[in-house]
Amino acid sequence: MPGELQHGQRPLSDERYRLLVEAISQVVWRTDAAGHAVAFQGWTALTGQTAAEARGHGWLSAIHRDDREPIMRTMARSTEAKTTFVQRHRLRLADGSYRWFLSRGAPVQDDAGKVIEWVGLSVDIDEAVRHEEAARFLSLASVALSESLSERGTLNTLARLAVEHLADGCMITLIRDDGSWEQVATTSRDPAKAALVVEMERRYPLAADAASGYPRAIRTGEPELVPLGAFDKTILPKIARDAEHLRMMRMLDMYSGLCIPLTARGRTRGAITLVLHGPMRRRPFDEADLELGIELGRRAALALDNARLFDTAARARSSAEAAAARISALQATTAALSTALTPEQVANVVVEEGLRALAAQAGSVAFVDESRTQLDLIASAGVGADVVHQFRHIPLEMSLPLADAARTGKTVLVQTAEDRDAFYPHLAELRRASGGGALAALPLIAAGEVVGAIGFSFGGNRQLSDQDIAFLYALARQCVQALERARLYAAERSARSDAEAASAAKSQFLATMSHETRQPIHATIGWVEMLEMELRGPLTAQQRQDLKRIRLNQQRLLDLINDILSFAKNEVSTVPLTMETANAREVIESLGPLLEPQFGAKGVTLHIDAADEEVVFRGDFERVVQICLNLASNALKATPAGGNVVIDACVDEGLPTITVTDTGVGIPEDKIGVIFEPFTQLGRSLSNPSDGGVGLGLAISRQLARAMGADVTVESEVGAGSRFTLTLAPE
Repeated sequence: MPGELQHGQRPLSDERYRLLVEAISQVVWRTDAAGHAVAFQGWTALTGQTAAEARGHGWLSAIHRDDREPIMRTMARSTEAKTTFVQRHRLRLADGSYRWFLSRGAPVQDDAGKVIEWVGLSVDIDEAVRHEEAARFLSLASVALSESLSERGTLNTLARLAVEHLADGCMITLIRDDGSWEQVATTSRDPAKAALVVEMERRYPLAADAASGYPRAIRTGEPELVPLGAFDKTILPKIARDAEHLRMMRMLDMYSGLCIPLTARGRTRGAITLVLHGPMRRRPFDEADLELGIELGRRAALALDNARLFDTAARARSSAEAAAARISALQATTAALSTALTPEQVANVVVEEGLRALAAQAGSVAFVDESRTQLDLIASAGVGADVVHQFRHIPLEMSLPLADAARTGKTVLVQTAEDRDAFYPHLAELRRASGGGALAALPLIAAGEVVGAIGFSFGGNRQLSDQDIAFLYALARQCVQALERARLYAAERSARSDAEAASAAKSQFLATMSHETRQPIHATIGWVEMLEMELRGPLTAQQRQDLKRIRLNQQRLLDLINDILSFAKNEVSTVPLTMETANAREVIESLGPLLEPQFGAKGVTLHIDAADEEVVFRGDFERVVQICLNLASNALKATPAGGNVVIDACVDEGLPTITVTDTGVGIPEDKIGVIFEPFTQLGRSLSNPSDGGVGLGLAISRQLARAMGADVTVESEVGAGSRFTLTLAPE
């Protein structure tokens, strides 16, 4: 076609034409006004299309089908406007691949201005377009990869982008923490080929030490441009493992490939395999594609690493939240169990809190009976009444989750309905009716002995997490502890009831005894008085002395009985009190006439100091006098002849007080805490009887004082005497 001019064309010298073509190494062309080819220079060498095939509009068949209509529209507009046109398009080369060209055409006009032909150049701009597309592709990839924060989402995005912009097929292989490989994403322009790759990888996976492909990229961290010869028809039979493997590789029809490691932060986490297959859509991969793949792999690996960090953080956050929820559930359980006072209450709390925390379908608690041959169902929820009735008593040898846990002392965990039916086939129908799946049963162990079991059932399959299992163990421990508290509470309540009954019986006995004993004593006093009046005849001096001794011992015995009766009354019923405002001076001044005969008989000096100021208190005057008499009598008993006892009143730190101080034997430090206990007398024994009384005076005194809002305390030192203080309520 070159060198032949048509009528009306402006001549273009052959030499200028040749030099132009050599300078640009592209296509120089001419068409008529309608776009029919007239001459092409270099066309056949590039496209393999003959001059005859290109003539007319035949050259359009070498243009990519998506670019044919745009180029013709551009030419038509330029023809009408008689202006130069510029159009980018893809040109199919002789090897079937496409390259980007920029065609620029100018209209040639005759003297009348009519377009008679087009002349132009088609310049290879594939390298520039590839750089432009690579930059745009990497920009799109970066944005898309940054939008995904999950591993699966990142890899799916990566595979999709690779097939859309770079390859016909993409497979992503990851290496897991245990060293195993996983094909996590496989896609292709042809879905059938993607399925074929998945099946081939399943049946014929590459060896870890393979010299090529993704194993090498993962192992070495180096990218690989698979040479064209690797997919030659003569090579495939040599690498196929069997006839089926060869058939699959031929169906894939690959002609070029890349293997790119996914490396970020110094660690290779996997590889991307990119392939071109089928009828040649584009030229084979080259070094420029390899560089693009490396950059894509780097960005993808970084996104993948970030996704893993995000997943790790999310799991850590989820784990922390789950742990916090479990702690909160355990705290709620602890609070609820703290108010459970019986085994039944404990069991109900465990079931209720366990169901809530684990989102379980049903729960039960059973205790081993006294014979240790069966479990007694104590509490349950989410279980039908007929099932509860059927399994209210479970023999330990029976094949049931609760019985197995109690019999073996080991936890029973079943994660699926299928496993549950396999382990307990006799319960399969019951499970299907309830819709249950996974279950867990734990023994309740106290002091090394199984005391029961707890169990929970879930609606469907469920793999219990470490937090779930830890919660179950903690729940079992809390249940055992609460049961022990309930047992101790029951024992304490029983002991307290027995003690209260014994105390009531004692008090009743003392009251009855004292009451019944006083009557014969009063009778004997009457007989003594009758004898002293000589109604039975005159008395001798010796007889009168004997009657005096009888009367003294009668009074002593009557005082003892009155103390016992007073103490018994104070325990049996509330002491009647008449609260009023009174003066302590009047109290201590009233003590002299009552105490002086006793002190004089023993040879102990009694000092009653009148208060220098008004010491006013609020209380029962007669009871305060009674307390002071008891304290003074106690001081007299502890003080030998020749000693002293002082009674006085004052205001101490704003509180009215009455003190009784003696120079007696004193009280040992280890005995001070017990002297106010009833029936306590220091130094009393069969060989060393007390000076009288049964050890109730101090007990009655403190009891009366506290009933009035007052108190009795003591300070003492052995050999130096004691000081008893009655601290009264202020006015």
